[in-house]
Amino acid sequence: MNEEKKFSTGTSYWMDSVTLPDFPSLEETIDTDVGIVGAGITGLTTAYLLAKNNIKTVLIDANGILEGTTGHTTAKITAQHGLIYDELINHFGKESASLYYKAATDAISIIENTVRDLQIECDFSKEDAYIYTDDEEYISQLENEAKAYEKLDIPGGDC
Repeated sequence: MNEEKKFSTGTSYWMDSVTLPDFPSLEETIDTDVGIVGAGITGLTTAYLLAKNNIKTVLIDANGILEGTTGHTTAKITAQHGLIYDELINHFGKESASLYYKAATDAISIIENTVRDLQIECDFSKEDAYIYTDDEEYISQLENEAKAYEKLDIPGGDC
């Protein structure tokens, strides 16, 4: 499949460059401690962590592995989700915004540790993330986000 075709069909490069296993449809009752619905990054990670702790876990999905939202992303993992922290502080308070950031960074650590521990060859790397604009009206929002980073002690909130 050529690059132009990949782009036009909406298939992400990373999904188009790997072969994932197929599993048969569930046809009988399964006895389990935990059932997880959804084989995206959250479901897979949860199932892995539970199974790693000897908890009998079943993961099911109506489609294949990573065929939902996760499979249509760029595979970028980040705690920087646009201009979210100023909004979180304003709507839910500093403590909740801080918990959101901690949860996001903890998730990144889990992924990084899993890649390292299982020696997964996936080109995992840490890179800087940037928010920028060429629109004068957007600058004040960026400045507010930088202030939110300062309030939450998030590195990199420089304007």
